Amino acid sequence: MDIVTAIILGIVQGLTEFLPVSSSGHLVLAESLIGNLPSEQDAAAVNVLVHLGSLLAILLVLRRDIVALVWPRIDWRVALLLIYVSIPAAIAGLSIKYALPDDVEHTLLGSPWVACAGLLVTSIILYISERPREERVDLTTVRGGEWWRAGLVGLAQAVAILPGVSRSGSTICSALLLGWRRPAAVTLSFLMGSVAISGAGILEARTISELDPASALAAFGASLVFSLLGLKLVQMVVIGRRLRWFSLYTGIVGLGGLIAFALLG
Repeated sequence: MDIVTAIILGIVQGLTEFLPVSSSGHLVLAESLIGNLPSEQDAAAVNVLVHLGSLLAILLVLRRDIVALVWPRIDWRVALLLIYVSIPAAIAGLSIKYALPDDVEHTLLGSPWVACAGLLVTSIILYISERPREERVDLTTVRGGEWWRAGLVGLAQAVAILPGVSRSGSTICSALLLGWRRPAAVTLSFLMGSVAISGAGILEARTISELDPASALAAFGASLVFSLLGLKLVQMVVIGRRLRWFSLYTGIVGLGGLIAFALLG
C-alpha cells in the first residue's frame, strides 16, 4: 500500500471513529472508491493500525478519567460496568470471526451495500435521539436496577459491528434515549470504544507485519491526529444537541451510495 492511500484511510478513520457517522462504513466506502489496496492482508493491517491510532487518542483525551478508575484505588463499579457492556460486542465479534466462513465474513463486513444500508440505520438513530427527555443517569449513579440501561447500550455497540452502523452514534444515542446525561453518555461511549478497539486490535495484531513500515506509520499517525480532532468535535456536537446534523449527512451518504453502486453495477 502506498503512503498516500495509508494517510487517506488514517484521516477517514480518525474523523469518523468518534463522530457519529461510522468509521467502518466510511473505510469500506473509501477502500471501494480508492480501489488500489494490494491485498486483503493490507486492508486488514491498515484497519488495525488506524484503530490503534484512535485508541491512543482516547487514552490521551480521557487520561484523567482512566487514572481515576485505578488510582488511588480501583473503582470496581465502573470497571465491572465496562466489562458488562462490552460482552455483547465481544460475543458478536468472535462469532463473526470464528463461526462464519471467511467469504461470508468478508461479504458482511466489507460490502459497500451493507455499509450504505448501515449508514441509513445510523441516520434514523441520530434523528430520534434528539427528542427531549429526562437526563438523570451517569457513571456514578449506575446501581442495581440501572444496569439494564447499560446493558442495552452494550447491545447497541454489538449491532455497530456492522459497517455503516456508527459505534459512537449507537452507544451515545442509545444512552441518551435511556436517560443518560449527555457528558456521561459521551464518556461511556469513549470508554467502551477503548475496550472494543483493544480487543479487536489483539485479535488482528498479527496482520500488521504485512504492511511496510512507512505506510504503517503514516496510517497510524494520520489516524491519531484526526482522532484527537474527532473526539473534541463529538463532545461539542453531543453537548450542543446537534446530532441531527449528522443524521442528514449519513442519510445522504447512505442513500447516495446505494444509488451510485446500483447505477455502476
